[in-house]
Amino acid sequence: MQAPPRPRSQARFRRTRSPRSLAAGQLLILGVVAYAGAALLNSITLVRMAERQRLGSWERSLYLSLTRPLHSLSEALLLDRPHHAIDELRGKIAPAPTTTAPTPTPSTTPVVPNDTTVPETPTTPPTAAPVETTVAAPRVPTTDDPLRLWIGGDSEAQSLGTALEAITSQKGVIKATLEYKVSSGLSRPDYFDWPAELAHVVAAPNGPEVMVVIFGGNDAQPLQLADGKVYDVTDQQWQDEYRRRVGAAMDLLGAAGRKVIWVGPPNAKSATFTSRLAVLSQIYSEEAAKRPDTIAFLDSRILFSDANGGYTAYLPDASGKQVLMRTQDGFHLSIAGANRLGRAVYTQLQALVPALNS
Repeated sequence: MQAPPRPRSQARFRRTRSPRSLAAGQLLILGVVAYAGAALLNSITLVRMAERQRLGSWERSLYLSLTRPLHSLSEALLLDRPHHAIDELRGKIAPAPTTTAPTPTPSTTPVVPNDTTVPETPTTPPTAAPVETTVAAPRVPTTDDPLRLWIGGDSEAQSLGTALEAITSQKGVIKATLEYKVSSGLSRPDYFDWPAELAHVVAAPNGPEVMVVIFGGNDAQPLQLADGKVYDVTDQQWQDEYRRRVGAAMDLLGAAGRKVIWVGPPNAKSATFTSRLAVLSQIYSEEAAKRPDTIAFLDSRILFSDANGGYTAYLPDASGKQVLMRTQDGFHLSIAGANRLGRAVYTQLQALVPALNS
């Protein structure tokens, strides 16, 4: 005899089991990994954000102490490449400005605003004595014996050097070496000692015959001098000390007739920052003029100014198309901007080594 059907209330229902949810600890680990990955991919942005904090503040010192090692790791793992690719893409697709700025010509006559303000905390560096090495006069480089070119400096040297390496590699007779250090300069040897590093570079066997350097983006900050007092960029004592450091570096690099292209920093979106940078460019220009046989100064501000001499993010590229020349921080160069500066530096290089014109 067949059993009667079960009452609906007693019918068995299969309940679909939902996937097991992640434990709180697993979610925390995933979050940390995702955050670390994002930080590595955007490390240069984090460093630049730290640099924009009030100079001399504990926040700036703390943020830089955290972001600098992060950026070094990002560079070692090549995780900074996507950031540069995005800058390049932004330069290609961003809308053009409403006004067109003419293509400027490099000059060695800087214009220094009267209002210079500043700020941070440093020490007096040792003076590296010029290394007595023998450097041959400009020669005819060949594929078997290429011209030894060294490019170095602060974070601007990274983009400039990459562009210049690409330009010179097409010639086949130049061997370029790039060395840069983010957030470095001549003001803070306690962070990175450029005089010592430059002395090491020029003393190396088969050292560079021509050198391209760019400093300034991190140098317009207070200096604590031998008298124990702290001076700002507007103080004569600051300018005298920084001039001494620049002159010592130029003497070191230009020893034995070595040719040097000293590139001044570009202007900035911030008027205050631009006025500080102008003081540095004035010193670079004047010190280079004292050493015309070895040092050539290239004022990059003229390359990146609008028709009125002010800041502009857009300028025409080699084809005449308006492209974005700066990154979002209003100071550093985009890939298009680095290419623009790289071409100007190569023109100067051709003037120093006439054989490259053939």
